[in-house]
Amino acid sequence: MEHLEKPVPETRTPEATTQKAPKHVFSAEEKWLLLGALILGVLFRTLWSFETLWAYSAFWAAYAVLFLIWQWKRAKNNRTAWLVLGAAVALMVLLPYQAWLDDLGGMIFAAILAIPCLLMLHAVLVLYDIPVGREGMAVQGMVRGFFVLPFASIGRFFGAIGALAAGADHQKRRARQALLGLAIGVPLLIVVLVLLSRADARMAGLIAGAFDNWDVGEWIGTLIVVLVTAMLVYSFLHGGKYHLPALRALPDGCWSAATLGVIEALPLAAYALFLGLQFSYLFGGTLPEAYTYSEYARAGFGELIVVSLINFLLLALSVRYGEKHAVLSLLNGLLLLANALLLVSAALRLLMYIDAYGLTIMRILPLWLMAFLAFLTVLTALRLWRGRLPLVRIAAITFLYWLAALYVPNWGNIILAFNAAH
Repeated sequence: MEHLEKPVPETRTPEATTQKAPKHVFSAEEKWLLLGALILGVLFRTLWSFETLWAYSAFWAAYAVLFLIWQWKRAKNNRTAWLVLGAAVALMVLLPYQAWLDDLGGMIFAAILAIPCLLMLHAVLVLYDIPVGREGMAVQGMVRGFFVLPFASIGRFFGAIGALAAGADHQKRRARQALLGLAIGVPLLIVVLVLLSRADARMAGLIAGAFDNWDVGEWIGTLIVVLVTAMLVYSFLHGGKYHLPALRALPDGCWSAATLGVIEALPLAAYALFLGLQFSYLFGGTLPEAYTYSEYARAGFGELIVVSLINFLLLALSVRYGEKHAVLSLLNGLLLLANALLLVSAALRLLMYIDAYGLTIMRILPLWLMAFLAFLTVLTALRLWRGRLPLVRIAAITFLYWLAALYVPNWGNIILAFNAAH
């Protein structure tokens, strides 16, 4: 029987099986970014102790400067991004000087949230080329900006710290290593001295009470806050430049005219019944039983505003992603008309309430919102008529400045003057 030799298994050298990815070489700008992030971390911890609105605005202004320096090439010619940044800066400047907000915590909270949200929107518009008519992609970008990018380059943050100890020249490398040792060793020395002084009276006498009022826990907490803030800022900015996730846009016409037609027709029937009752109440001289004019004006106002916002969202989806069809265009027009009449009903209710009880800041805010919704109604009508108007982009920019303008007047004096005249 013929002898068959077994095949010799292929052998591989260790070099062939353990190929390592090339080590990342940190550029000068990545190292400078680390310095900027650390400065921002120190600034955050320092301003935090003031607990004032101007300190809050100052921190976000410093972040905006760092972002612009880091992304200047992409940011300098982006006009939409500059408009958004202008609204954020207006809020930063106006917020600390509005004394009337002291009695209205909700407005303070809204502005506090609005500033980082506007800055994130500004960052998204700079990082991504959002096409006109695809503004919904900015929402995806903001979600990723808040929940992905701050953690996308955490490894690079610590790598950049390590890279500071490296250098082409031997003497420079030694000097950087020594500085890094001092940066770590001096704080550690202070902590050890404080602990030892509290453990032995003679040691405490040698130190002469230099650290009697020094809180180790507070110092460690401060160090953690500075490092975590710097890490998140560095990761966000570095990830936005080198690890930016892609966005996906929905295609045009992805919603059929039949689906959207049914969705719009059903609430239109309810609106027809509701508006018939409203006109009989507001113009026919009759009211629902057990209601006074002031009670009727106050009841259901918020619900009408929510319904109006839902209608605008439905119209925006239909115009942008709906299949082109004559019946759907007709339903869009009827929905906009019904929405305008709902706003008129809500406005009449509110004006009746103000006429009965006077003006307050809680009644100014709905009027301010309704003025914007009236503008949005006209803008939507132009979009349905012309077909190429960038509805979402114009509406969003207008709303940002409409919100910022709310913080300009001295509403306390205006309220007093109005109520005295009425």
